[in-house]
Amino acid sequence: MKSFMTIIVAALSLLVSVNLLAQNTNNSDQKSIDQLEEQPSFKGGSVDKFVLWVFSHLRYPEEAYKNNITGKVFLEFIIHKDGKVRDVKVLRSSGNELLDKEAIRVVSLSPEWKPGKANGNAINVRYALPVAFDLKGEPKKPAGGITLAASDDSANNDTEVVPVSSADEKPKFQGGGNNEFTKWMFNELRYPEEARLKKIMGRTILEFVISKTGRVKDVKVLKSSGSELLDSEALRVISLSPDWEPAKMKGKPVAVTYTFPVIFMLR
Repeated sequence: MKSFMTIIVAALSLLVSVNLLAQNTNNSDQKSIDQLEEQPSFKGGSVDKFVLWVFSHLRYPEEAYKNNITGKVFLEFIIHKDGKVRDVKVLRSSGNELLDKEAIRVVSLSPEWKPGKANGNAINVRYALPVAFDLKGEPKKPAGGITLAASDDSANNDTEVVPVSSADEKPKFQGGGNNEFTKWMFNELRYPEEARLKKIMGRTILEFVISKTGRVKDVKVLKSSGSELLDSEALRVISLSPDWEPAKMKGKPVAVTYTFPVIFMLR
Protein backbone atom coordinates (compact mmCIF):
# COMPACT_ATOMS: atom_id res chain seq x y z
CA MET A 1 0.00 0.00 0.00
CA LYS A 2 2.82 2.40 0.81
CA SER A 3 4.04 2.44 -2.75
CA PHE A 4 0.63 3.40 -4.08
CA MET A 5 -0.07 5.90 -1.31
CA THR A 6 2.98 7.92 -2.32
CA ILE A 7 1.44 8.34 -5.77
CA ILE A 8 -1.58 10.16 -4.40
CA VAL A 9 0.29 12.08 -1.71
CA ALA A 10 2.88 13.37 -4.13
CA ALA A 11 0.27 14.33 -6.68
CA LEU A 12 -1.87 16.20 -4.17
CA SER A 13 1.09 18.02 -2.65
CA LEU A 14 2.21 19.25 -6.07
CA LEU A 15 -1.18 20.41 -7.31
CA VAL A 16 -0.73 23.81 -5.68
CA SER A 17 2.07 24.57 -8.12
CA VAL A 18 0.53 22.97 -11.21
CA ASN A 19 0.43 25.20 -14.27
CA LEU A 20 -3.20 25.56 -15.33
CA LEU A 21 -4.05 27.36 -18.57
CA ALA A 22 -7.31 27.96 -20.38
CA GLN A 23 -7.44 28.34 -24.12
CA ASN A 24 -10.11 28.97 -26.71
CA THR A 25 -10.90 26.57 -29.52
CA ASN A 26 -8.33 27.99 -31.93
CA ASN A 27 -5.56 27.61 -29.34
CA SER A 28 -4.89 31.36 -29.09
CA ASP A 29 -5.53 33.93 -26.37
CA GLN A 30 -4.55 31.68 -23.47
CA LYS A 31 -5.90 32.69 -20.07
CA SER A 32 -4.87 31.78 -16.56
CA ILE A 33 -7.22 29.47 -14.70
CA ASP A 34 -8.34 32.19 -12.30
CA GLN A 35 -9.69 34.21 -15.24
CA LEU A 36 -12.31 31.58 -16.00
CA GLU A 37 -15.90 32.21 -14.97
CA GLU A 38 -16.25 28.50 -14.22
CA GLN A 39 -13.39 26.09 -13.71
CA PRO A 40 -13.67 22.54 -15.06
CA SER A 41 -15.37 20.15 -12.67
CA PHE A 42 -14.72 16.42 -12.33
CA LYS A 43 -17.73 14.43 -11.17
CA GLY A 44 -19.02 17.44 -9.27
CA GLY A 45 -15.69 18.11 -7.57
CA SER A 46 -12.37 19.82 -8.05
CA VAL A 47 -9.12 18.58 -9.57
CA ASP A 48 -8.38 16.86 -6.24
CA LYS A 49 -11.22 14.47 -7.00
CA PHE A 50 -9.65 13.71 -10.37
CA VAL A 51 -6.34 12.94 -8.66
CA LEU A 52 -8.15 10.41 -6.46
CA TRP A 53 -9.70 8.88 -9.57
CA VAL A 54 -6.32 8.65 -11.29
CA PHE A 55 -4.83 7.02 -8.21
CA SER A 56 -7.58 4.40 -8.00
CA HIS A 57 -6.90 3.33 -11.59
CA LEU A 58 -3.10 3.26 -11.56
CA ARG A 59 -1.21 -0.02 -11.79
CA TYR A 60 2.43 0.03 -10.82
CA PRO A 61 4.14 -1.58 -13.85
CA GLU A 62 5.30 -5.05 -12.82
CA GLU A 63 8.74 -4.75 -14.42
CA ALA A 64 9.30 -1.33 -12.83
CA TYR A 65 8.23 -2.66 -9.47
CA LYS A 66 10.52 -5.70 -9.62
CA ASN A 67 13.47 -3.50 -10.53
CA ASN A 68 12.66 -0.84 -7.91
CA ILE A 69 12.21 1.80 -10.60
CA THR A 70 10.68 5.04 -9.35
CA GLY A 71 10.09 8.43 -10.89
CA LYS A 72 7.80 11.38 -11.41
CA VAL A 73 6.13 12.12 -14.72
CA PHE A 74 4.51 15.46 -15.55
CA LEU A 75 1.60 15.14 -17.95
CA GLU A 76 -0.26 17.74 -19.95
CA PHE A 77 -3.77 17.26 -21.26
CA ILE A 78 -6.68 19.31 -22.51
CA ILE A 79 -10.23 19.22 -21.18
CA HIS A 80 -12.10 20.14 -24.33
CA LYS A 81 -15.28 22.17 -24.38
CA ASP A 82 -17.27 18.94 -24.80
CA GLY A 83 -15.82 17.73 -21.49
CA LYS A 84 -13.62 15.03 -22.99
CA VAL A 85 -9.94 14.65 -22.08
CA ARG A 86 -7.70 14.61 -25.14
CA ASP A 87 -4.15 15.38 -26.23
CA VAL A 88 -2.50 13.68 -23.26
CA LYS A 89 1.27 13.95 -23.50
CA VAL A 90 4.40 13.94 -21.38
CA LEU A 91 5.68 17.37 -20.39
CA ARG A 92 8.59 15.94 -18.45
CA SER A 93 9.47 12.25 -18.41
CA SER A 94 9.99 10.20 -15.28
CA GLY A 95 13.03 8.78 -17.00
CA ASN A 96 11.28 5.45 -17.47
CA GLU A 97 9.00 4.61 -20.39
CA LEU A 98 6.93 2.12 -18.35
CA LEU A 99 5.98 4.75 -15.76
CA ASP A 100 5.29 7.38 -18.41
CA LYS A 101 3.02 5.03 -20.37
CA GLU A 102 1.05 4.01 -17.28
CA ALA A 103 0.38 7.62 -16.32
CA ILE A 104 -0.70 8.42 -19.90
CA ARG A 105 -2.91 5.31 -20.04
CA VAL A 106 -4.88 6.23 -16.95
CA VAL A 107 -5.36 9.93 -17.66
CA SER A 108 -6.45 9.07 -21.22
CA LEU A 109 -9.28 6.95 -19.75
CA SER A 110 -10.72 9.88 -17.81
CA PRO A 111 -14.53 10.16 -17.73
CA GLU A 112 -15.97 13.38 -19.11
CA TRP A 113 -15.63 16.61 -17.14
CA LYS A 114 -17.95 19.58 -16.90
CA PRO A 115 -15.96 22.01 -19.07
CA GLY A 116 -14.64 25.38 -17.98
CA LYS A 117 -16.34 28.56 -19.16
CA ALA A 118 -15.25 32.04 -20.19
CA ASN A 119 -17.59 34.80 -21.39
CA GLY A 120 -20.48 32.38 -20.96
CA ASN A 121 -19.04 29.85 -23.40
CA ALA A 122 -17.40 26.47 -22.86
CA ILE A 123 -13.67 26.68 -23.43
CA ASN A 124 -10.77 24.26 -23.75
CA VAL A 125 -8.64 24.07 -20.61
CA ARG A 126 -5.08 22.84 -20.51
CA TYR A 127 -3.93 21.05 -17.36
CA ALA A 128 -0.53 19.90 -16.17
CA LEU A 129 -0.52 17.06 -13.64
CA PRO A 130 2.38 15.37 -11.82
CA VAL A 131 2.15 11.64 -11.11
CA ALA A 132 4.82 10.21 -8.81
CA PHE A 133 5.72 6.53 -8.63
CA ASP A 134 7.72 5.88 -5.47
CA LEU A 135 8.49 2.73 -3.49
CA LYS A 136 9.07 3.37 0.19
CA GLY A 137 9.92 0.93 2.96
CA GLU A 138 9.57 -2.80 2.42
CA PRO A 139 7.86 -3.15 -0.96
CA LYS A 140 4.79 -5.34 -1.26
CA LYS A 141 3.78 -7.01 -4.47
CA PRO A 142 1.34 -4.59 -6.12
CA ALA A 143 -2.21 -5.92 -6.27
CA GLY A 144 -3.02 -4.10 -9.45
CA GLY A 145 -5.70 -1.53 -8.82
CA ILE A 146 -8.62 -0.94 -11.10
CA THR A 147 -8.29 -0.55 -14.82
CA LEU A 148 -10.78 0.21 -17.54
CA ALA A 149 -8.49 -1.33 -20.14
CA ALA A 150 -8.21 -5.03 -20.95
CA SER A 151 -5.46 -6.73 -19.00
CA ASP A 152 -2.66 -8.53 -20.81
CA ASP A 153 -1.56 -10.37 -17.68
CA SER A 154 -1.38 -13.92 -18.99
CA ALA A 155 -0.72 -15.26 -15.49
CA ASN A 156 -4.25 -14.24 -14.55
CA ASN A 157 -6.02 -15.43 -17.68
CA ASP A 158 -9.03 -16.89 -15.88
CA THR A 159 -11.19 -18.51 -18.53
CA GLU A 160 -13.82 -19.55 -15.97
CA VAL A 161 -14.92 -17.62 -12.91
CA VAL A 162 -17.41 -19.18 -10.48
CA PRO A 163 -19.23 -17.84 -7.40
CA VAL A 164 -17.19 -18.37 -4.24
CA SER A 165 -20.04 -20.48 -2.83
CA SER A 166 -19.44 -23.06 -5.57
CA ALA A 167 -15.82 -23.74 -4.61
CA ASP A 168 -14.91 -26.91 -2.72
CA GLU A 169 -12.30 -24.94 -0.78
CA LYS A 170 -12.90 -21.26 -0.11
CA PRO A 171 -10.09 -18.72 -0.71
CA LYS A 172 -8.01 -17.87 2.36
CA PHE A 173 -6.60 -14.48 3.28
CA GLN A 174 -3.35 -14.52 5.26
CA GLY A 175 -4.18 -17.89 6.76
CA GLY A 176 -7.76 -16.94 7.56
CA GLY A 177 -10.90 -16.01 5.73
CA ASN A 178 -13.42 -13.20 5.64
CA ASN A 179 -12.65 -12.02 9.19
CA GLU A 180 -8.92 -11.64 8.53
CA PHE A 181 -9.62 -9.75 5.33
CA THR A 182 -12.03 -7.45 7.18
CA LYS A 183 -9.35 -6.64 9.77
CA TRP A 184 -6.79 -5.90 7.06
CA MET A 185 -9.22 -3.76 5.09
CA PHE A 186 -10.22 -1.56 8.03
CA ASN A 187 -6.59 -1.09 8.99
CA GLU A 188 -5.90 0.29 5.49
CA LEU A 189 -9.12 2.29 5.08
CA ARG A 190 -8.92 6.09 5.32
CA TYR A 191 -12.14 8.06 5.83
CA PRO A 192 -12.22 10.66 3.02
CA GLU A 193 -11.67 14.08 4.58
CA GLU A 194 -14.44 15.78 2.62
CA ALA A 195 -16.88 13.03 3.58
CA ARG A 196 -15.84 13.27 7.22
CA LEU A 197 -16.29 17.04 7.33
CA LYS A 198 -19.72 16.77 5.70
CA LYS A 199 -20.60 13.78 7.93
CA ILE A 200 -21.30 11.58 4.93
CA MET A 201 -21.83 7.93 5.83
CA GLY A 202 -22.83 4.90 3.79
CA ARG A 203 -22.33 1.28 2.79
CA THR A 204 -20.56 0.29 -0.42
CA ILE A 205 -20.92 -3.28 -1.68
CA LEU A 206 -18.01 -4.33 -3.87
CA GLU A 207 -17.54 -7.33 -6.13
CA PHE A 208 -14.14 -8.61 -7.19
CA VAL A 209 -12.43 -11.67 -8.56
CA ILE A 210 -9.85 -13.73 -6.67
CA SER A 211 -7.91 -15.28 -9.52
CA LYS A 212 -6.43 -18.76 -9.80
CA THR A 213 -3.13 -17.29 -8.61
CA GLY A 214 -4.78 -15.56 -5.64
CA ARG A 215 -4.64 -12.06 -7.07
CA VAL A 216 -7.51 -9.64 -6.48
CA LYS A 217 -8.69 -8.05 -9.73
CA ASP A 218 -11.73 -6.66 -11.56
CA VAL A 219 -12.89 -4.71 -8.52
CA LYS A 220 -16.19 -2.91 -9.09
CA VAL A 221 -19.05 -1.31 -7.18
CA LEU A 222 -22.01 -3.67 -6.99
CA LYS A 223 -24.11 -1.24 -4.94
CA SER A 224 -23.06 2.36 -4.33
CA SER A 225 -23.04 4.03 -0.94
CA GLY A 226 -24.50 7.08 -2.63
CA SER A 227 -21.19 8.91 -2.27
CA GLU A 228 -18.45 8.88 -4.91
CA LEU A 229 -15.92 9.68 -2.20
CA LEU A 230 -16.79 6.62 -0.12
CA ASP A 231 -17.05 4.34 -3.15
CA SER A 232 -13.63 5.46 -4.44
CA GLU A 233 -11.96 4.83 -1.09
CA ALA A 234 -13.48 1.35 -0.84
CA LEU A 235 -12.28 0.59 -4.38
CA ARG A 236 -8.81 1.92 -3.61
CA VAL A 237 -8.30 -0.25 -0.55
CA ILE A 238 -9.71 -3.50 -1.94
CA SER A 239 -7.59 -3.05 -5.06
CA LEU A 240 -4.46 -3.02 -2.90
CA SER A 241 -5.22 -6.39 -1.33
CA PRO A 242 -2.29 -8.76 -0.91
CA ASP A 243 -2.63 -12.11 -2.66
CA TRP A 244 -4.98 -14.74 -1.27
CA GLU A 245 -4.62 -18.49 -1.20
CA PRO A 246 -6.91 -19.27 -4.15
CA ALA A 247 -10.13 -21.24 -4.01
CA LYS A 248 -10.12 -24.82 -5.27
CA MET A 249 -12.46 -27.17 -7.07
CA LYS A 250 -11.56 -30.85 -7.31
CA GLY A 251 -8.15 -29.99 -5.91
CA LYS A 252 -7.32 -27.39 -8.57
CA PRO A 253 -7.17 -23.59 -8.16
CA VAL A 254 -10.16 -21.74 -9.57
CA ALA A 255 -11.07 -18.07 -9.98
CA VAL A 256 -14.04 -16.98 -7.89
CA THR A 257 -16.21 -13.90 -7.54
CA TYR A 258 -16.32 -12.41 -4.07
CA THR A 259 -18.80 -9.87 -2.68
CA PHE A 260 -17.76 -7.65 0.21
CA PRO A 261 -19.51 -4.76 2.02
CA VAL A 262 -17.55 -1.73 3.24
CA ILE A 263 -19.29 0.40 5.86
CA PHE A 264 -18.35 4.02 6.51
CA MET A 265 -19.72 5.24 9.84
CA LEU A 266 -18.85 8.23 12.03
CA ARG A 267 -19.29 7.80 15.76
